[in-house]
Amino acid sequence: MSEAGLHPATAIVLSGPPGVGKTTTAFALSARLGAPAVDLDEVIGGRAGEPVPSLIARLGEASFRTVEAETLRHLPSRLRVVALGGGTLTSPAGRRAAQDLGPVLGLTAPTEELERRLDQPSLHARPILAQRGLRGLLEDRRNSYAAVDRTVDAEGPVEVVADRVHTSGQELQVRLLKLGTANTRVVLGHQLHDAAAQAVAAQGPTRPVVLLLDEGVPASTRAIYRSRLEALGPLSVHELPGGEEAKQWTTAAGILEAAARAGAGRQSVVVALGGGAVCDLAGFVASILGRGAGLVLVPSTLLAQLDASIGGKTALNLAAGRNLIGTFHPANTVLIDHDLLTSLPPAELKSGLAELFKIALISDPTFFGEVRAARGASPVLVGRAIEAKAALVAADPLDRGVRRHLNLGHTLGHALERASNFSIRHGEAVAIGIAAIARYSAQKGWISEDLSAELVSALEDLGLPSTAPIELLAAARAHLANDKKSGNGRLTLITIHGLAKIAVQELFLDEAREALVRNGGAR
Repeated sequence: MSEAGLHPATAIVLSGPPGVGKTTTAFALSARLGAPAVDLDEVIGGRAGEPVPSLIARLGEASFRTVEAETLRHLPSRLRVVALGGGTLTSPAGRRAAQDLGPVLGLTAPTEELERRLDQPSLHARPILAQRGLRGLLEDRRNSYAAVDRTVDAEGPVEVVADRVHTSGQELQVRLLKLGTANTRVVLGHQLHDAAAQAVAAQGPTRPVVLLLDEGVPASTRAIYRSRLEALGPLSVHELPGGEEAKQWTTAAGILEAAARAGAGRQSVVVALGGGAVCDLAGFVASILGRGAGLVLVPSTLLAQLDASIGGKTALNLAAGRNLIGTFHPANTVLIDHDLLTSLPPAELKSGLAELFKIALISDPTFFGEVRAARGASPVLVGRAIEAKAALVAADPLDRGVRRHLNLGHTLGHALERASNFSIRHGEAVAIGIAAIARYSAQKGWISEDLSAELVSALEDLGLPSTAPIELLAAARAHLANDKKSGNGRLTLITIHGLAKIAVQELFLDEAREALVRNGGAR
């Protein structure tokens, strides 16, 4: 995988127990797509010069799983369908290698149907199956067969099953983000509660899973995600009010104490279902639990999907200011479930549009034009924005260079949030901050008055504010000195020099205050 950005993982990977029809379905789908498919066992047997059953008998199952994972990692990138072995997902290395290829789909069928398909002679050709028996094998591998992005019914004619697999494969998009030595798997699609269980199971936790649930997410949705995770093992569950008040030392400490009492530690996985504040909090908790536990994020708002979940920044607030402490701890998996946005209030969706607007503005003029024309957030535009942000993050994981461009509008935005006691939404505050910077950049001659007016108009077309009341701006003025980008009497501003042309400017604090307050109000 390249060093920068999100990269597509395009193969459809089929898992499931013996007899479920992985190979038959893979090649039926391959013929339909006109693209190559492979059976992993056949590849391994061909390279080893002996059938997989005798290879397992000779090497032992543990050593065979190592060979299996290594073979998966070196399959040709042109493959579109891969049929796994029945036990591939039982090893962490095998799970990771399978996930990197694309969406992992689990074929399922009733045990009685599998028994019918597996006649007695075939048992002797499958040593692990012969040793444990089908029902024993299914029980032993219960969590492994659950470690999939989605399950697909494998009953019926192979053409029908291939149709189901094709539909599920098209509905799920997988992207891989590399941040230095850390990798994040991003899954975009609908109904991702199965994928949440897969993401946890893939990390093989041996201690309780720590689950943070945002009370702003509908109770029925929380229950579905919770039930999927409960099937994997013990949970330490924490239901939290969303919003910035969740990002406190006391909240984090309470979660850590309760999780530790439940037996959680470095071998746990922390899972968050919620908005940006809950995702930030979960990332911070995961980063210090046992000095670094696994992390799975299911952002439930548009803003969180585009901002808090991508890039590995975690944060807590202090009385002195917002996001003043935090760590870098990229999630192992981020699930962008488009269905979670359907229950959002219109104002919350609009708040997320500010982030979409900002990413498009700083990344690509064509993308900006598409966002401008759409006046909303489609799954396609969300995916494009995540890819654009990922390119910046991957190029600058520790936020010392181009990643700082993502702070456009945030200096005044954060101050407005603090001044309003967080009654103004984050996206609304950032929109006002972007508008102020657009006006300031035109005053300095960095962009034309026409472009400045277009940017302000585009924000307003999205239903976002472009000005703040004078009294709120006056109150925000005092908070600008506490911005984490300030120091030595100076304040760092992200300024606009054209579409996809952003710069970092360092101003004296008084000058920056005057520029932001003056340009953030009605004119």
